[in-house]
Amino acid sequence: MGRILVDVRFWNLREHLAPPQGSDALLELECLVDTGATETVIPRSMVDTLRLPTLGTLVVRYANGKTATRDLAFGLMVEIDGRITGTRALVEPRLRRPLIGQTVLESLDLWADCKNGRLISNPEHPESPMMEIYGVARR
Repeated sequence: MGRILVDVRFWNLREHLAPPQGSDALLELECLVDTGATETVIPRSMVDTLRLPTLGTLVVRYANGKTATRDLAFGLMVEIDGRITGTRALVEPRLRRPLIGQTVLESLDLWADCKNGRLISNPEHPESPMMEIYGVARR
């Protein structure tokens, strides 16, 4: 399996409902898609640059089995291939490149094509994300 690197745009929801144009409030970064991670993980520098609030902490377990307590940043807007979602993110102080986790991939309805090193739209609805809601009947 290969690595998946993807261009991502980030901004702070509290400051901009849509992607800001020509502003330092917008970060455009190459990110690593981590299909084994539930949450998106961002460096502390992103929190500071985007002025994201951190509310609470979460205990994380690394691949080597060690654990740590990390801040949670809220109000992070994420755009990949024209699809936009809002999310929280774990803050990793020593991280250099943001990691895109499963919660963002699911909400954008993107699939990891590890063989070809890219993200693809869900083939069942390639034009836009589709969310399934169970337990609610549409009348």
